[in-house]
Amino acid sequence: MKDRIPAPGKANRVRITQDDGQAVEGTLSYVDDAIQAGSRYTKQNVLPDDVCDALNIDRGGAEPKDAFNACWAVGDIKTTTRASLGANWHACDGSNFVAAELPELGAIIGPSIERGFKRFAPFDSVYTPTAAQVVNGYYVALGGQNNNSGVGVIGYTDSLTKPWASAALPTIGGGQAQWMDIIYDGRQYVALCEYRSQNSAGGASAYIAYAPQLWGPWVLIETPAYGDNFSKKLLYSDGEYCFAFRRNTDLNAAICRSSAVDSGWDTHRVGSKLRSVYAAVYFGGCYVAVGYFKDGDSEGFYTYSRDLTNWTEVTVDRRLEHIAVGNGYLVMGDSAGKIRYATSPVGSFEVKQVLTGAIKGLSYAGKFVAIGTSGSVFEAAEAATPNGTWNKYTWNADGVWIHSPATCVAASNNGLIMAYAPGDTETMTVFGYSDDLRSYPKIDLGAPTKSFIRIR
Repeated sequence: MKDRIPAPGKANRVRITQDDGQAVEGTLSYVDDAIQAGSRYTKQNVLPDDVCDALNIDRGGAEPKDAFNACWAVGDIKTTTRASLGANWHACDGSNFVAAELPELGAIIGPSIERGFKRFAPFDSVYTPTAAQVVNGYYVALGGQNNNSGVGVIGYTDSLTKPWASAALPTIGGGQAQWMDIIYDGRQYVALCEYRSQNSAGGASAYIAYAPQLWGPWVLIETPAYGDNFSKKLLYSDGEYCFAFRRNTDLNAAICRSSAVDSGWDTHRVGSKLRSVYAAVYFGGCYVAVGYFKDGDSEGFYTYSRDLTNWTEVTVDRRLEHIAVGNGYLVMGDSAGKIRYATSPVGSFEVKQVLTGAIKGLSYAGKFVAIGTSGSVFEAAEAATPNGTWNKYTWNADGVWIHSPATCVAASNNGLIMAYAPGDTETMTVFGYSDDLRSYPKIDLGAPTKSFIRIR
């Protein structure tokens, strides 16, 4: 703030322009016979230099509004009955933010999830988690009861600092329902379930459930897939839903696919040599499946077909267990920590080492992410494109077993990897690989008050 300084001899001089355009100049003075002179509106009276220094604002450029704003510094907390304090404040609700986006606040609030892992119980302990995923901005866990009730449950939260909510999945008869994966196709959530009835002679059926929201309402349909060794992954690409299994009738590898979630599901044998198939997807005009020849065989295999009848079969030196598609690429992960990638399943694949040990999970959620373990070390690697640089992260994960194939691997928007650890009967494991993640304070003093933190 700066005082107005008139030219010599011009103090209090004013010009008044009348309605007819004539201008009259003179000296402005009060003739109100004031009984109290009052304070003059000057910088010294309104925003002197010592106040500017105390508020850490510019002596000459700051205005009174800047002084009012500076009374609350970044990181200060205010409790009020107002519903909002504007863009410079955020509710103290415990949600996450990225320090790079709010560097001043990030320097004050330390990382909320350090490098390492943390276990979460996504729903009541009567349920056992069977799969986990990061879907459409939500952390999601699927589970059921080990009592042949056919009961399923879904747990979800949009922040690991918030409580988990849960909802019932459709009940399927009186058998064992194992919910294996969930995806979001841009319109709805779609979940895959392997169901084994109490009277089953060894085979299992596959069910699909879909809903507009995670909390429902869920619609359940039975697919024609019947067999065992169902893949843990439901994949959606180029307008086709696919999952893999082994047919119970002839023990041949097969896929189940449909272009509509609510109807049209059919099954097809995959090639002629494949003993078991881990995953299948529709990409580049072809159906692609990965697997192996026989139990105990380290030799891997992938096959593709345009018409689901004539299959081209390719042998590779390591067992292939995973497929991910994204950003125009098809990526396959093997048991030696390598990926094979191409822009079309027809032709040759490039090979790149991304992990030290076997890849036990591979997915695409804005970026490709691979997870695995090497001894007691947990590994993760990420890249925007498979031919680019893969950033690798490792932690001591002693005591956590990552299922192979992993029931979940995905990168969330705030830099976390979620994995289901089957060794835990009631929990799943979340691995954090971002030191940049922070959490707003969580303050709830009860209605009608609300607390906010100054963020910028």
